[in-house]
Amino acid sequence: MMDFTDEQRMIQEMVGKLSREKIAPLAKEADVSGRPSPEILRILAENDLFKMALPEEYGGIKADYTTIALVVEEMAKVDASTSMTFFPTQAVIKILDRWGSERLKRHFFSKMSEGDKVCAFSMTEPNYGSNASSIQTSAILEGGYFRVNGTKCFVTNGGIAHFILLFVRTGEGEKEKGISALLVESGNTPGLSVGKQEDKLGLRGSDLSELIFEDARVPKENLIGRAGGGWDIFLDGGSDMR
Repeated sequence: MMDFTDEQRMIQEMVGKLSREKIAPLAKEADVSGRPSPEILRILAENDLFKMALPEEYGGIKADYTTIALVVEEMAKVDASTSMTFFPTQAVIKILDRWGSERLKRHFFSKMSEGDKVCAFSMTEPNYGSNASSIQTSAILEGGYFRVNGTKCFVTNGGIAHFILLFVRTGEGEKEKGISALLVESGNTPGLSVGKQEDKLGLRGSDLSELIFEDARVPKENLIGRAGGGWDIFLDGGSDMR
């Protein structure tokens, strides 16, 4: 049996109480509407849950994956959709903390410290799901920007995310050797649009959307790690997430 710290047990109790008292009464309405509840998003933000994984200097507690898993579990007891909305943001923060440049982390973490920002993790494409190393969304470096073209699908939080961890093909090699990772700021990226929003059988209160990139411009400084190193980031981050 796993032993939890006093802090982890305190967080578990707090999130459990919050979920039962504040989130549960709103879950049915979100499920019926098929869209994330703005009120639930507000509750998560007001209780600093979106920024849990941030370093302390940015208002977080640098929560580890055990702590994050406890939070996910407590939320899912009353509304699995809320846990699905919460988790990708923590995963993206953890990946950026490990792989991002100091400049990118300062920019991203300062925005995330506001507490109301949501993130998405985007790899899957219409023709490439389990065969992720064959993705075709391209990012061509032109001057100070990557020009991104392609379509991503089944992106959790895709339609509501402020930041997207996007895996693309930059051309440095074949299959996994040519994959890179970019941080996309959705509100500041011309050429990015939200496509189909899935009408799901379950988890209806979470967003699952298509993202369309048409000559979208992403600053070259938003490259995470090295060009062609995205597969390592995917395997490392994906392993921790699972």
